[in-house]
Amino acid sequence: MLAASRILRLQSTRALRTISDDYIPRAFPVKATTGLAGVSVEPLWKPKLQAASAELEAFLKSSDIPPETTYYNIAMTLVRRINGGIKECADDWCTLEKKYFWGWPVEYILQVTWREMETAQKWNEWRFWELDPEQVKKVGREDSNIGKEGLGYNTPWEQVVREDFDRRKKALSQEEMAELKKMDTEKMARETAAYKERKDRIRDDLEKARGDMLKKFLNKRFVVDKDLQRMQPGKQYSGKTSEDLIAELKKSRDEHQKK
Repeated sequence: MLAASRILRLQSTRALRTISDDYIPRAFPVKATTGLAGVSVEPLWKPKLQAASAELEAFLKSSDIPPETTYYNIAMTLVRRINGGIKECADDWCTLEKKYFWGWPVEYILQVTWREMETAQKWNEWRFWELDPEQVKKVGREDSNIGKEGLGYNTPWEQVVREDFDRRKKALSQEEMAELKKMDTEKMARETAAYKERKDRIRDDLEKARGDMLKKFLNKRFVVDKDLQRMQPGKQYSGKTSEDLIAELKKSRDEHQKK
């Protein structure tokens, strides 16, 4: 009787099936979606990601970008993360995304790698590591339309260059710092002189444009002599006839030309 009750109790108890959050399927299925709008599933993500990583690494090593700069280390960190992740996880994109790619899909990391290739080419062409952060900020605003979010916004390029700039600045001696301050002072003096010269040139251009406008205006007035004669403008107020007005216009025109 006791055994029968135990059997009935076991039959009525349902098995509790749970899957933990850390469970990762080992069949490596192809994704149904990446979960990101505009990023489609890439079945051949592994060879393409390896090719992009190898191309980025080859370009960085053959470029003029110094290995000690911040940007070089940032780009090489992406390369090392891709290579190390694929070496450890192989085709297991689930573990790769979770452990190495901050949860981002491998397809998105592929896009990031190609985009980083374009950035590295710009970095090598424009030699940002030799520029002042403010100049880099200007380049970023004009070229990539970044940095217009507000006055206090720092572009990513500017942040990277500023790290190298500050590091170089800390390594300078007192004599080099004095020379740098002198160069900054001279640069400000040159910019101030250029600003004043530009301001004077603008003023001269405005005066010239004003003179040209007056000439055109006076010439147009002479074309309408017949209209002035017909309309008799202002006669009842000033007592002047149209001939008087035309004579005044011609006289003012002659005086203006003499000046």
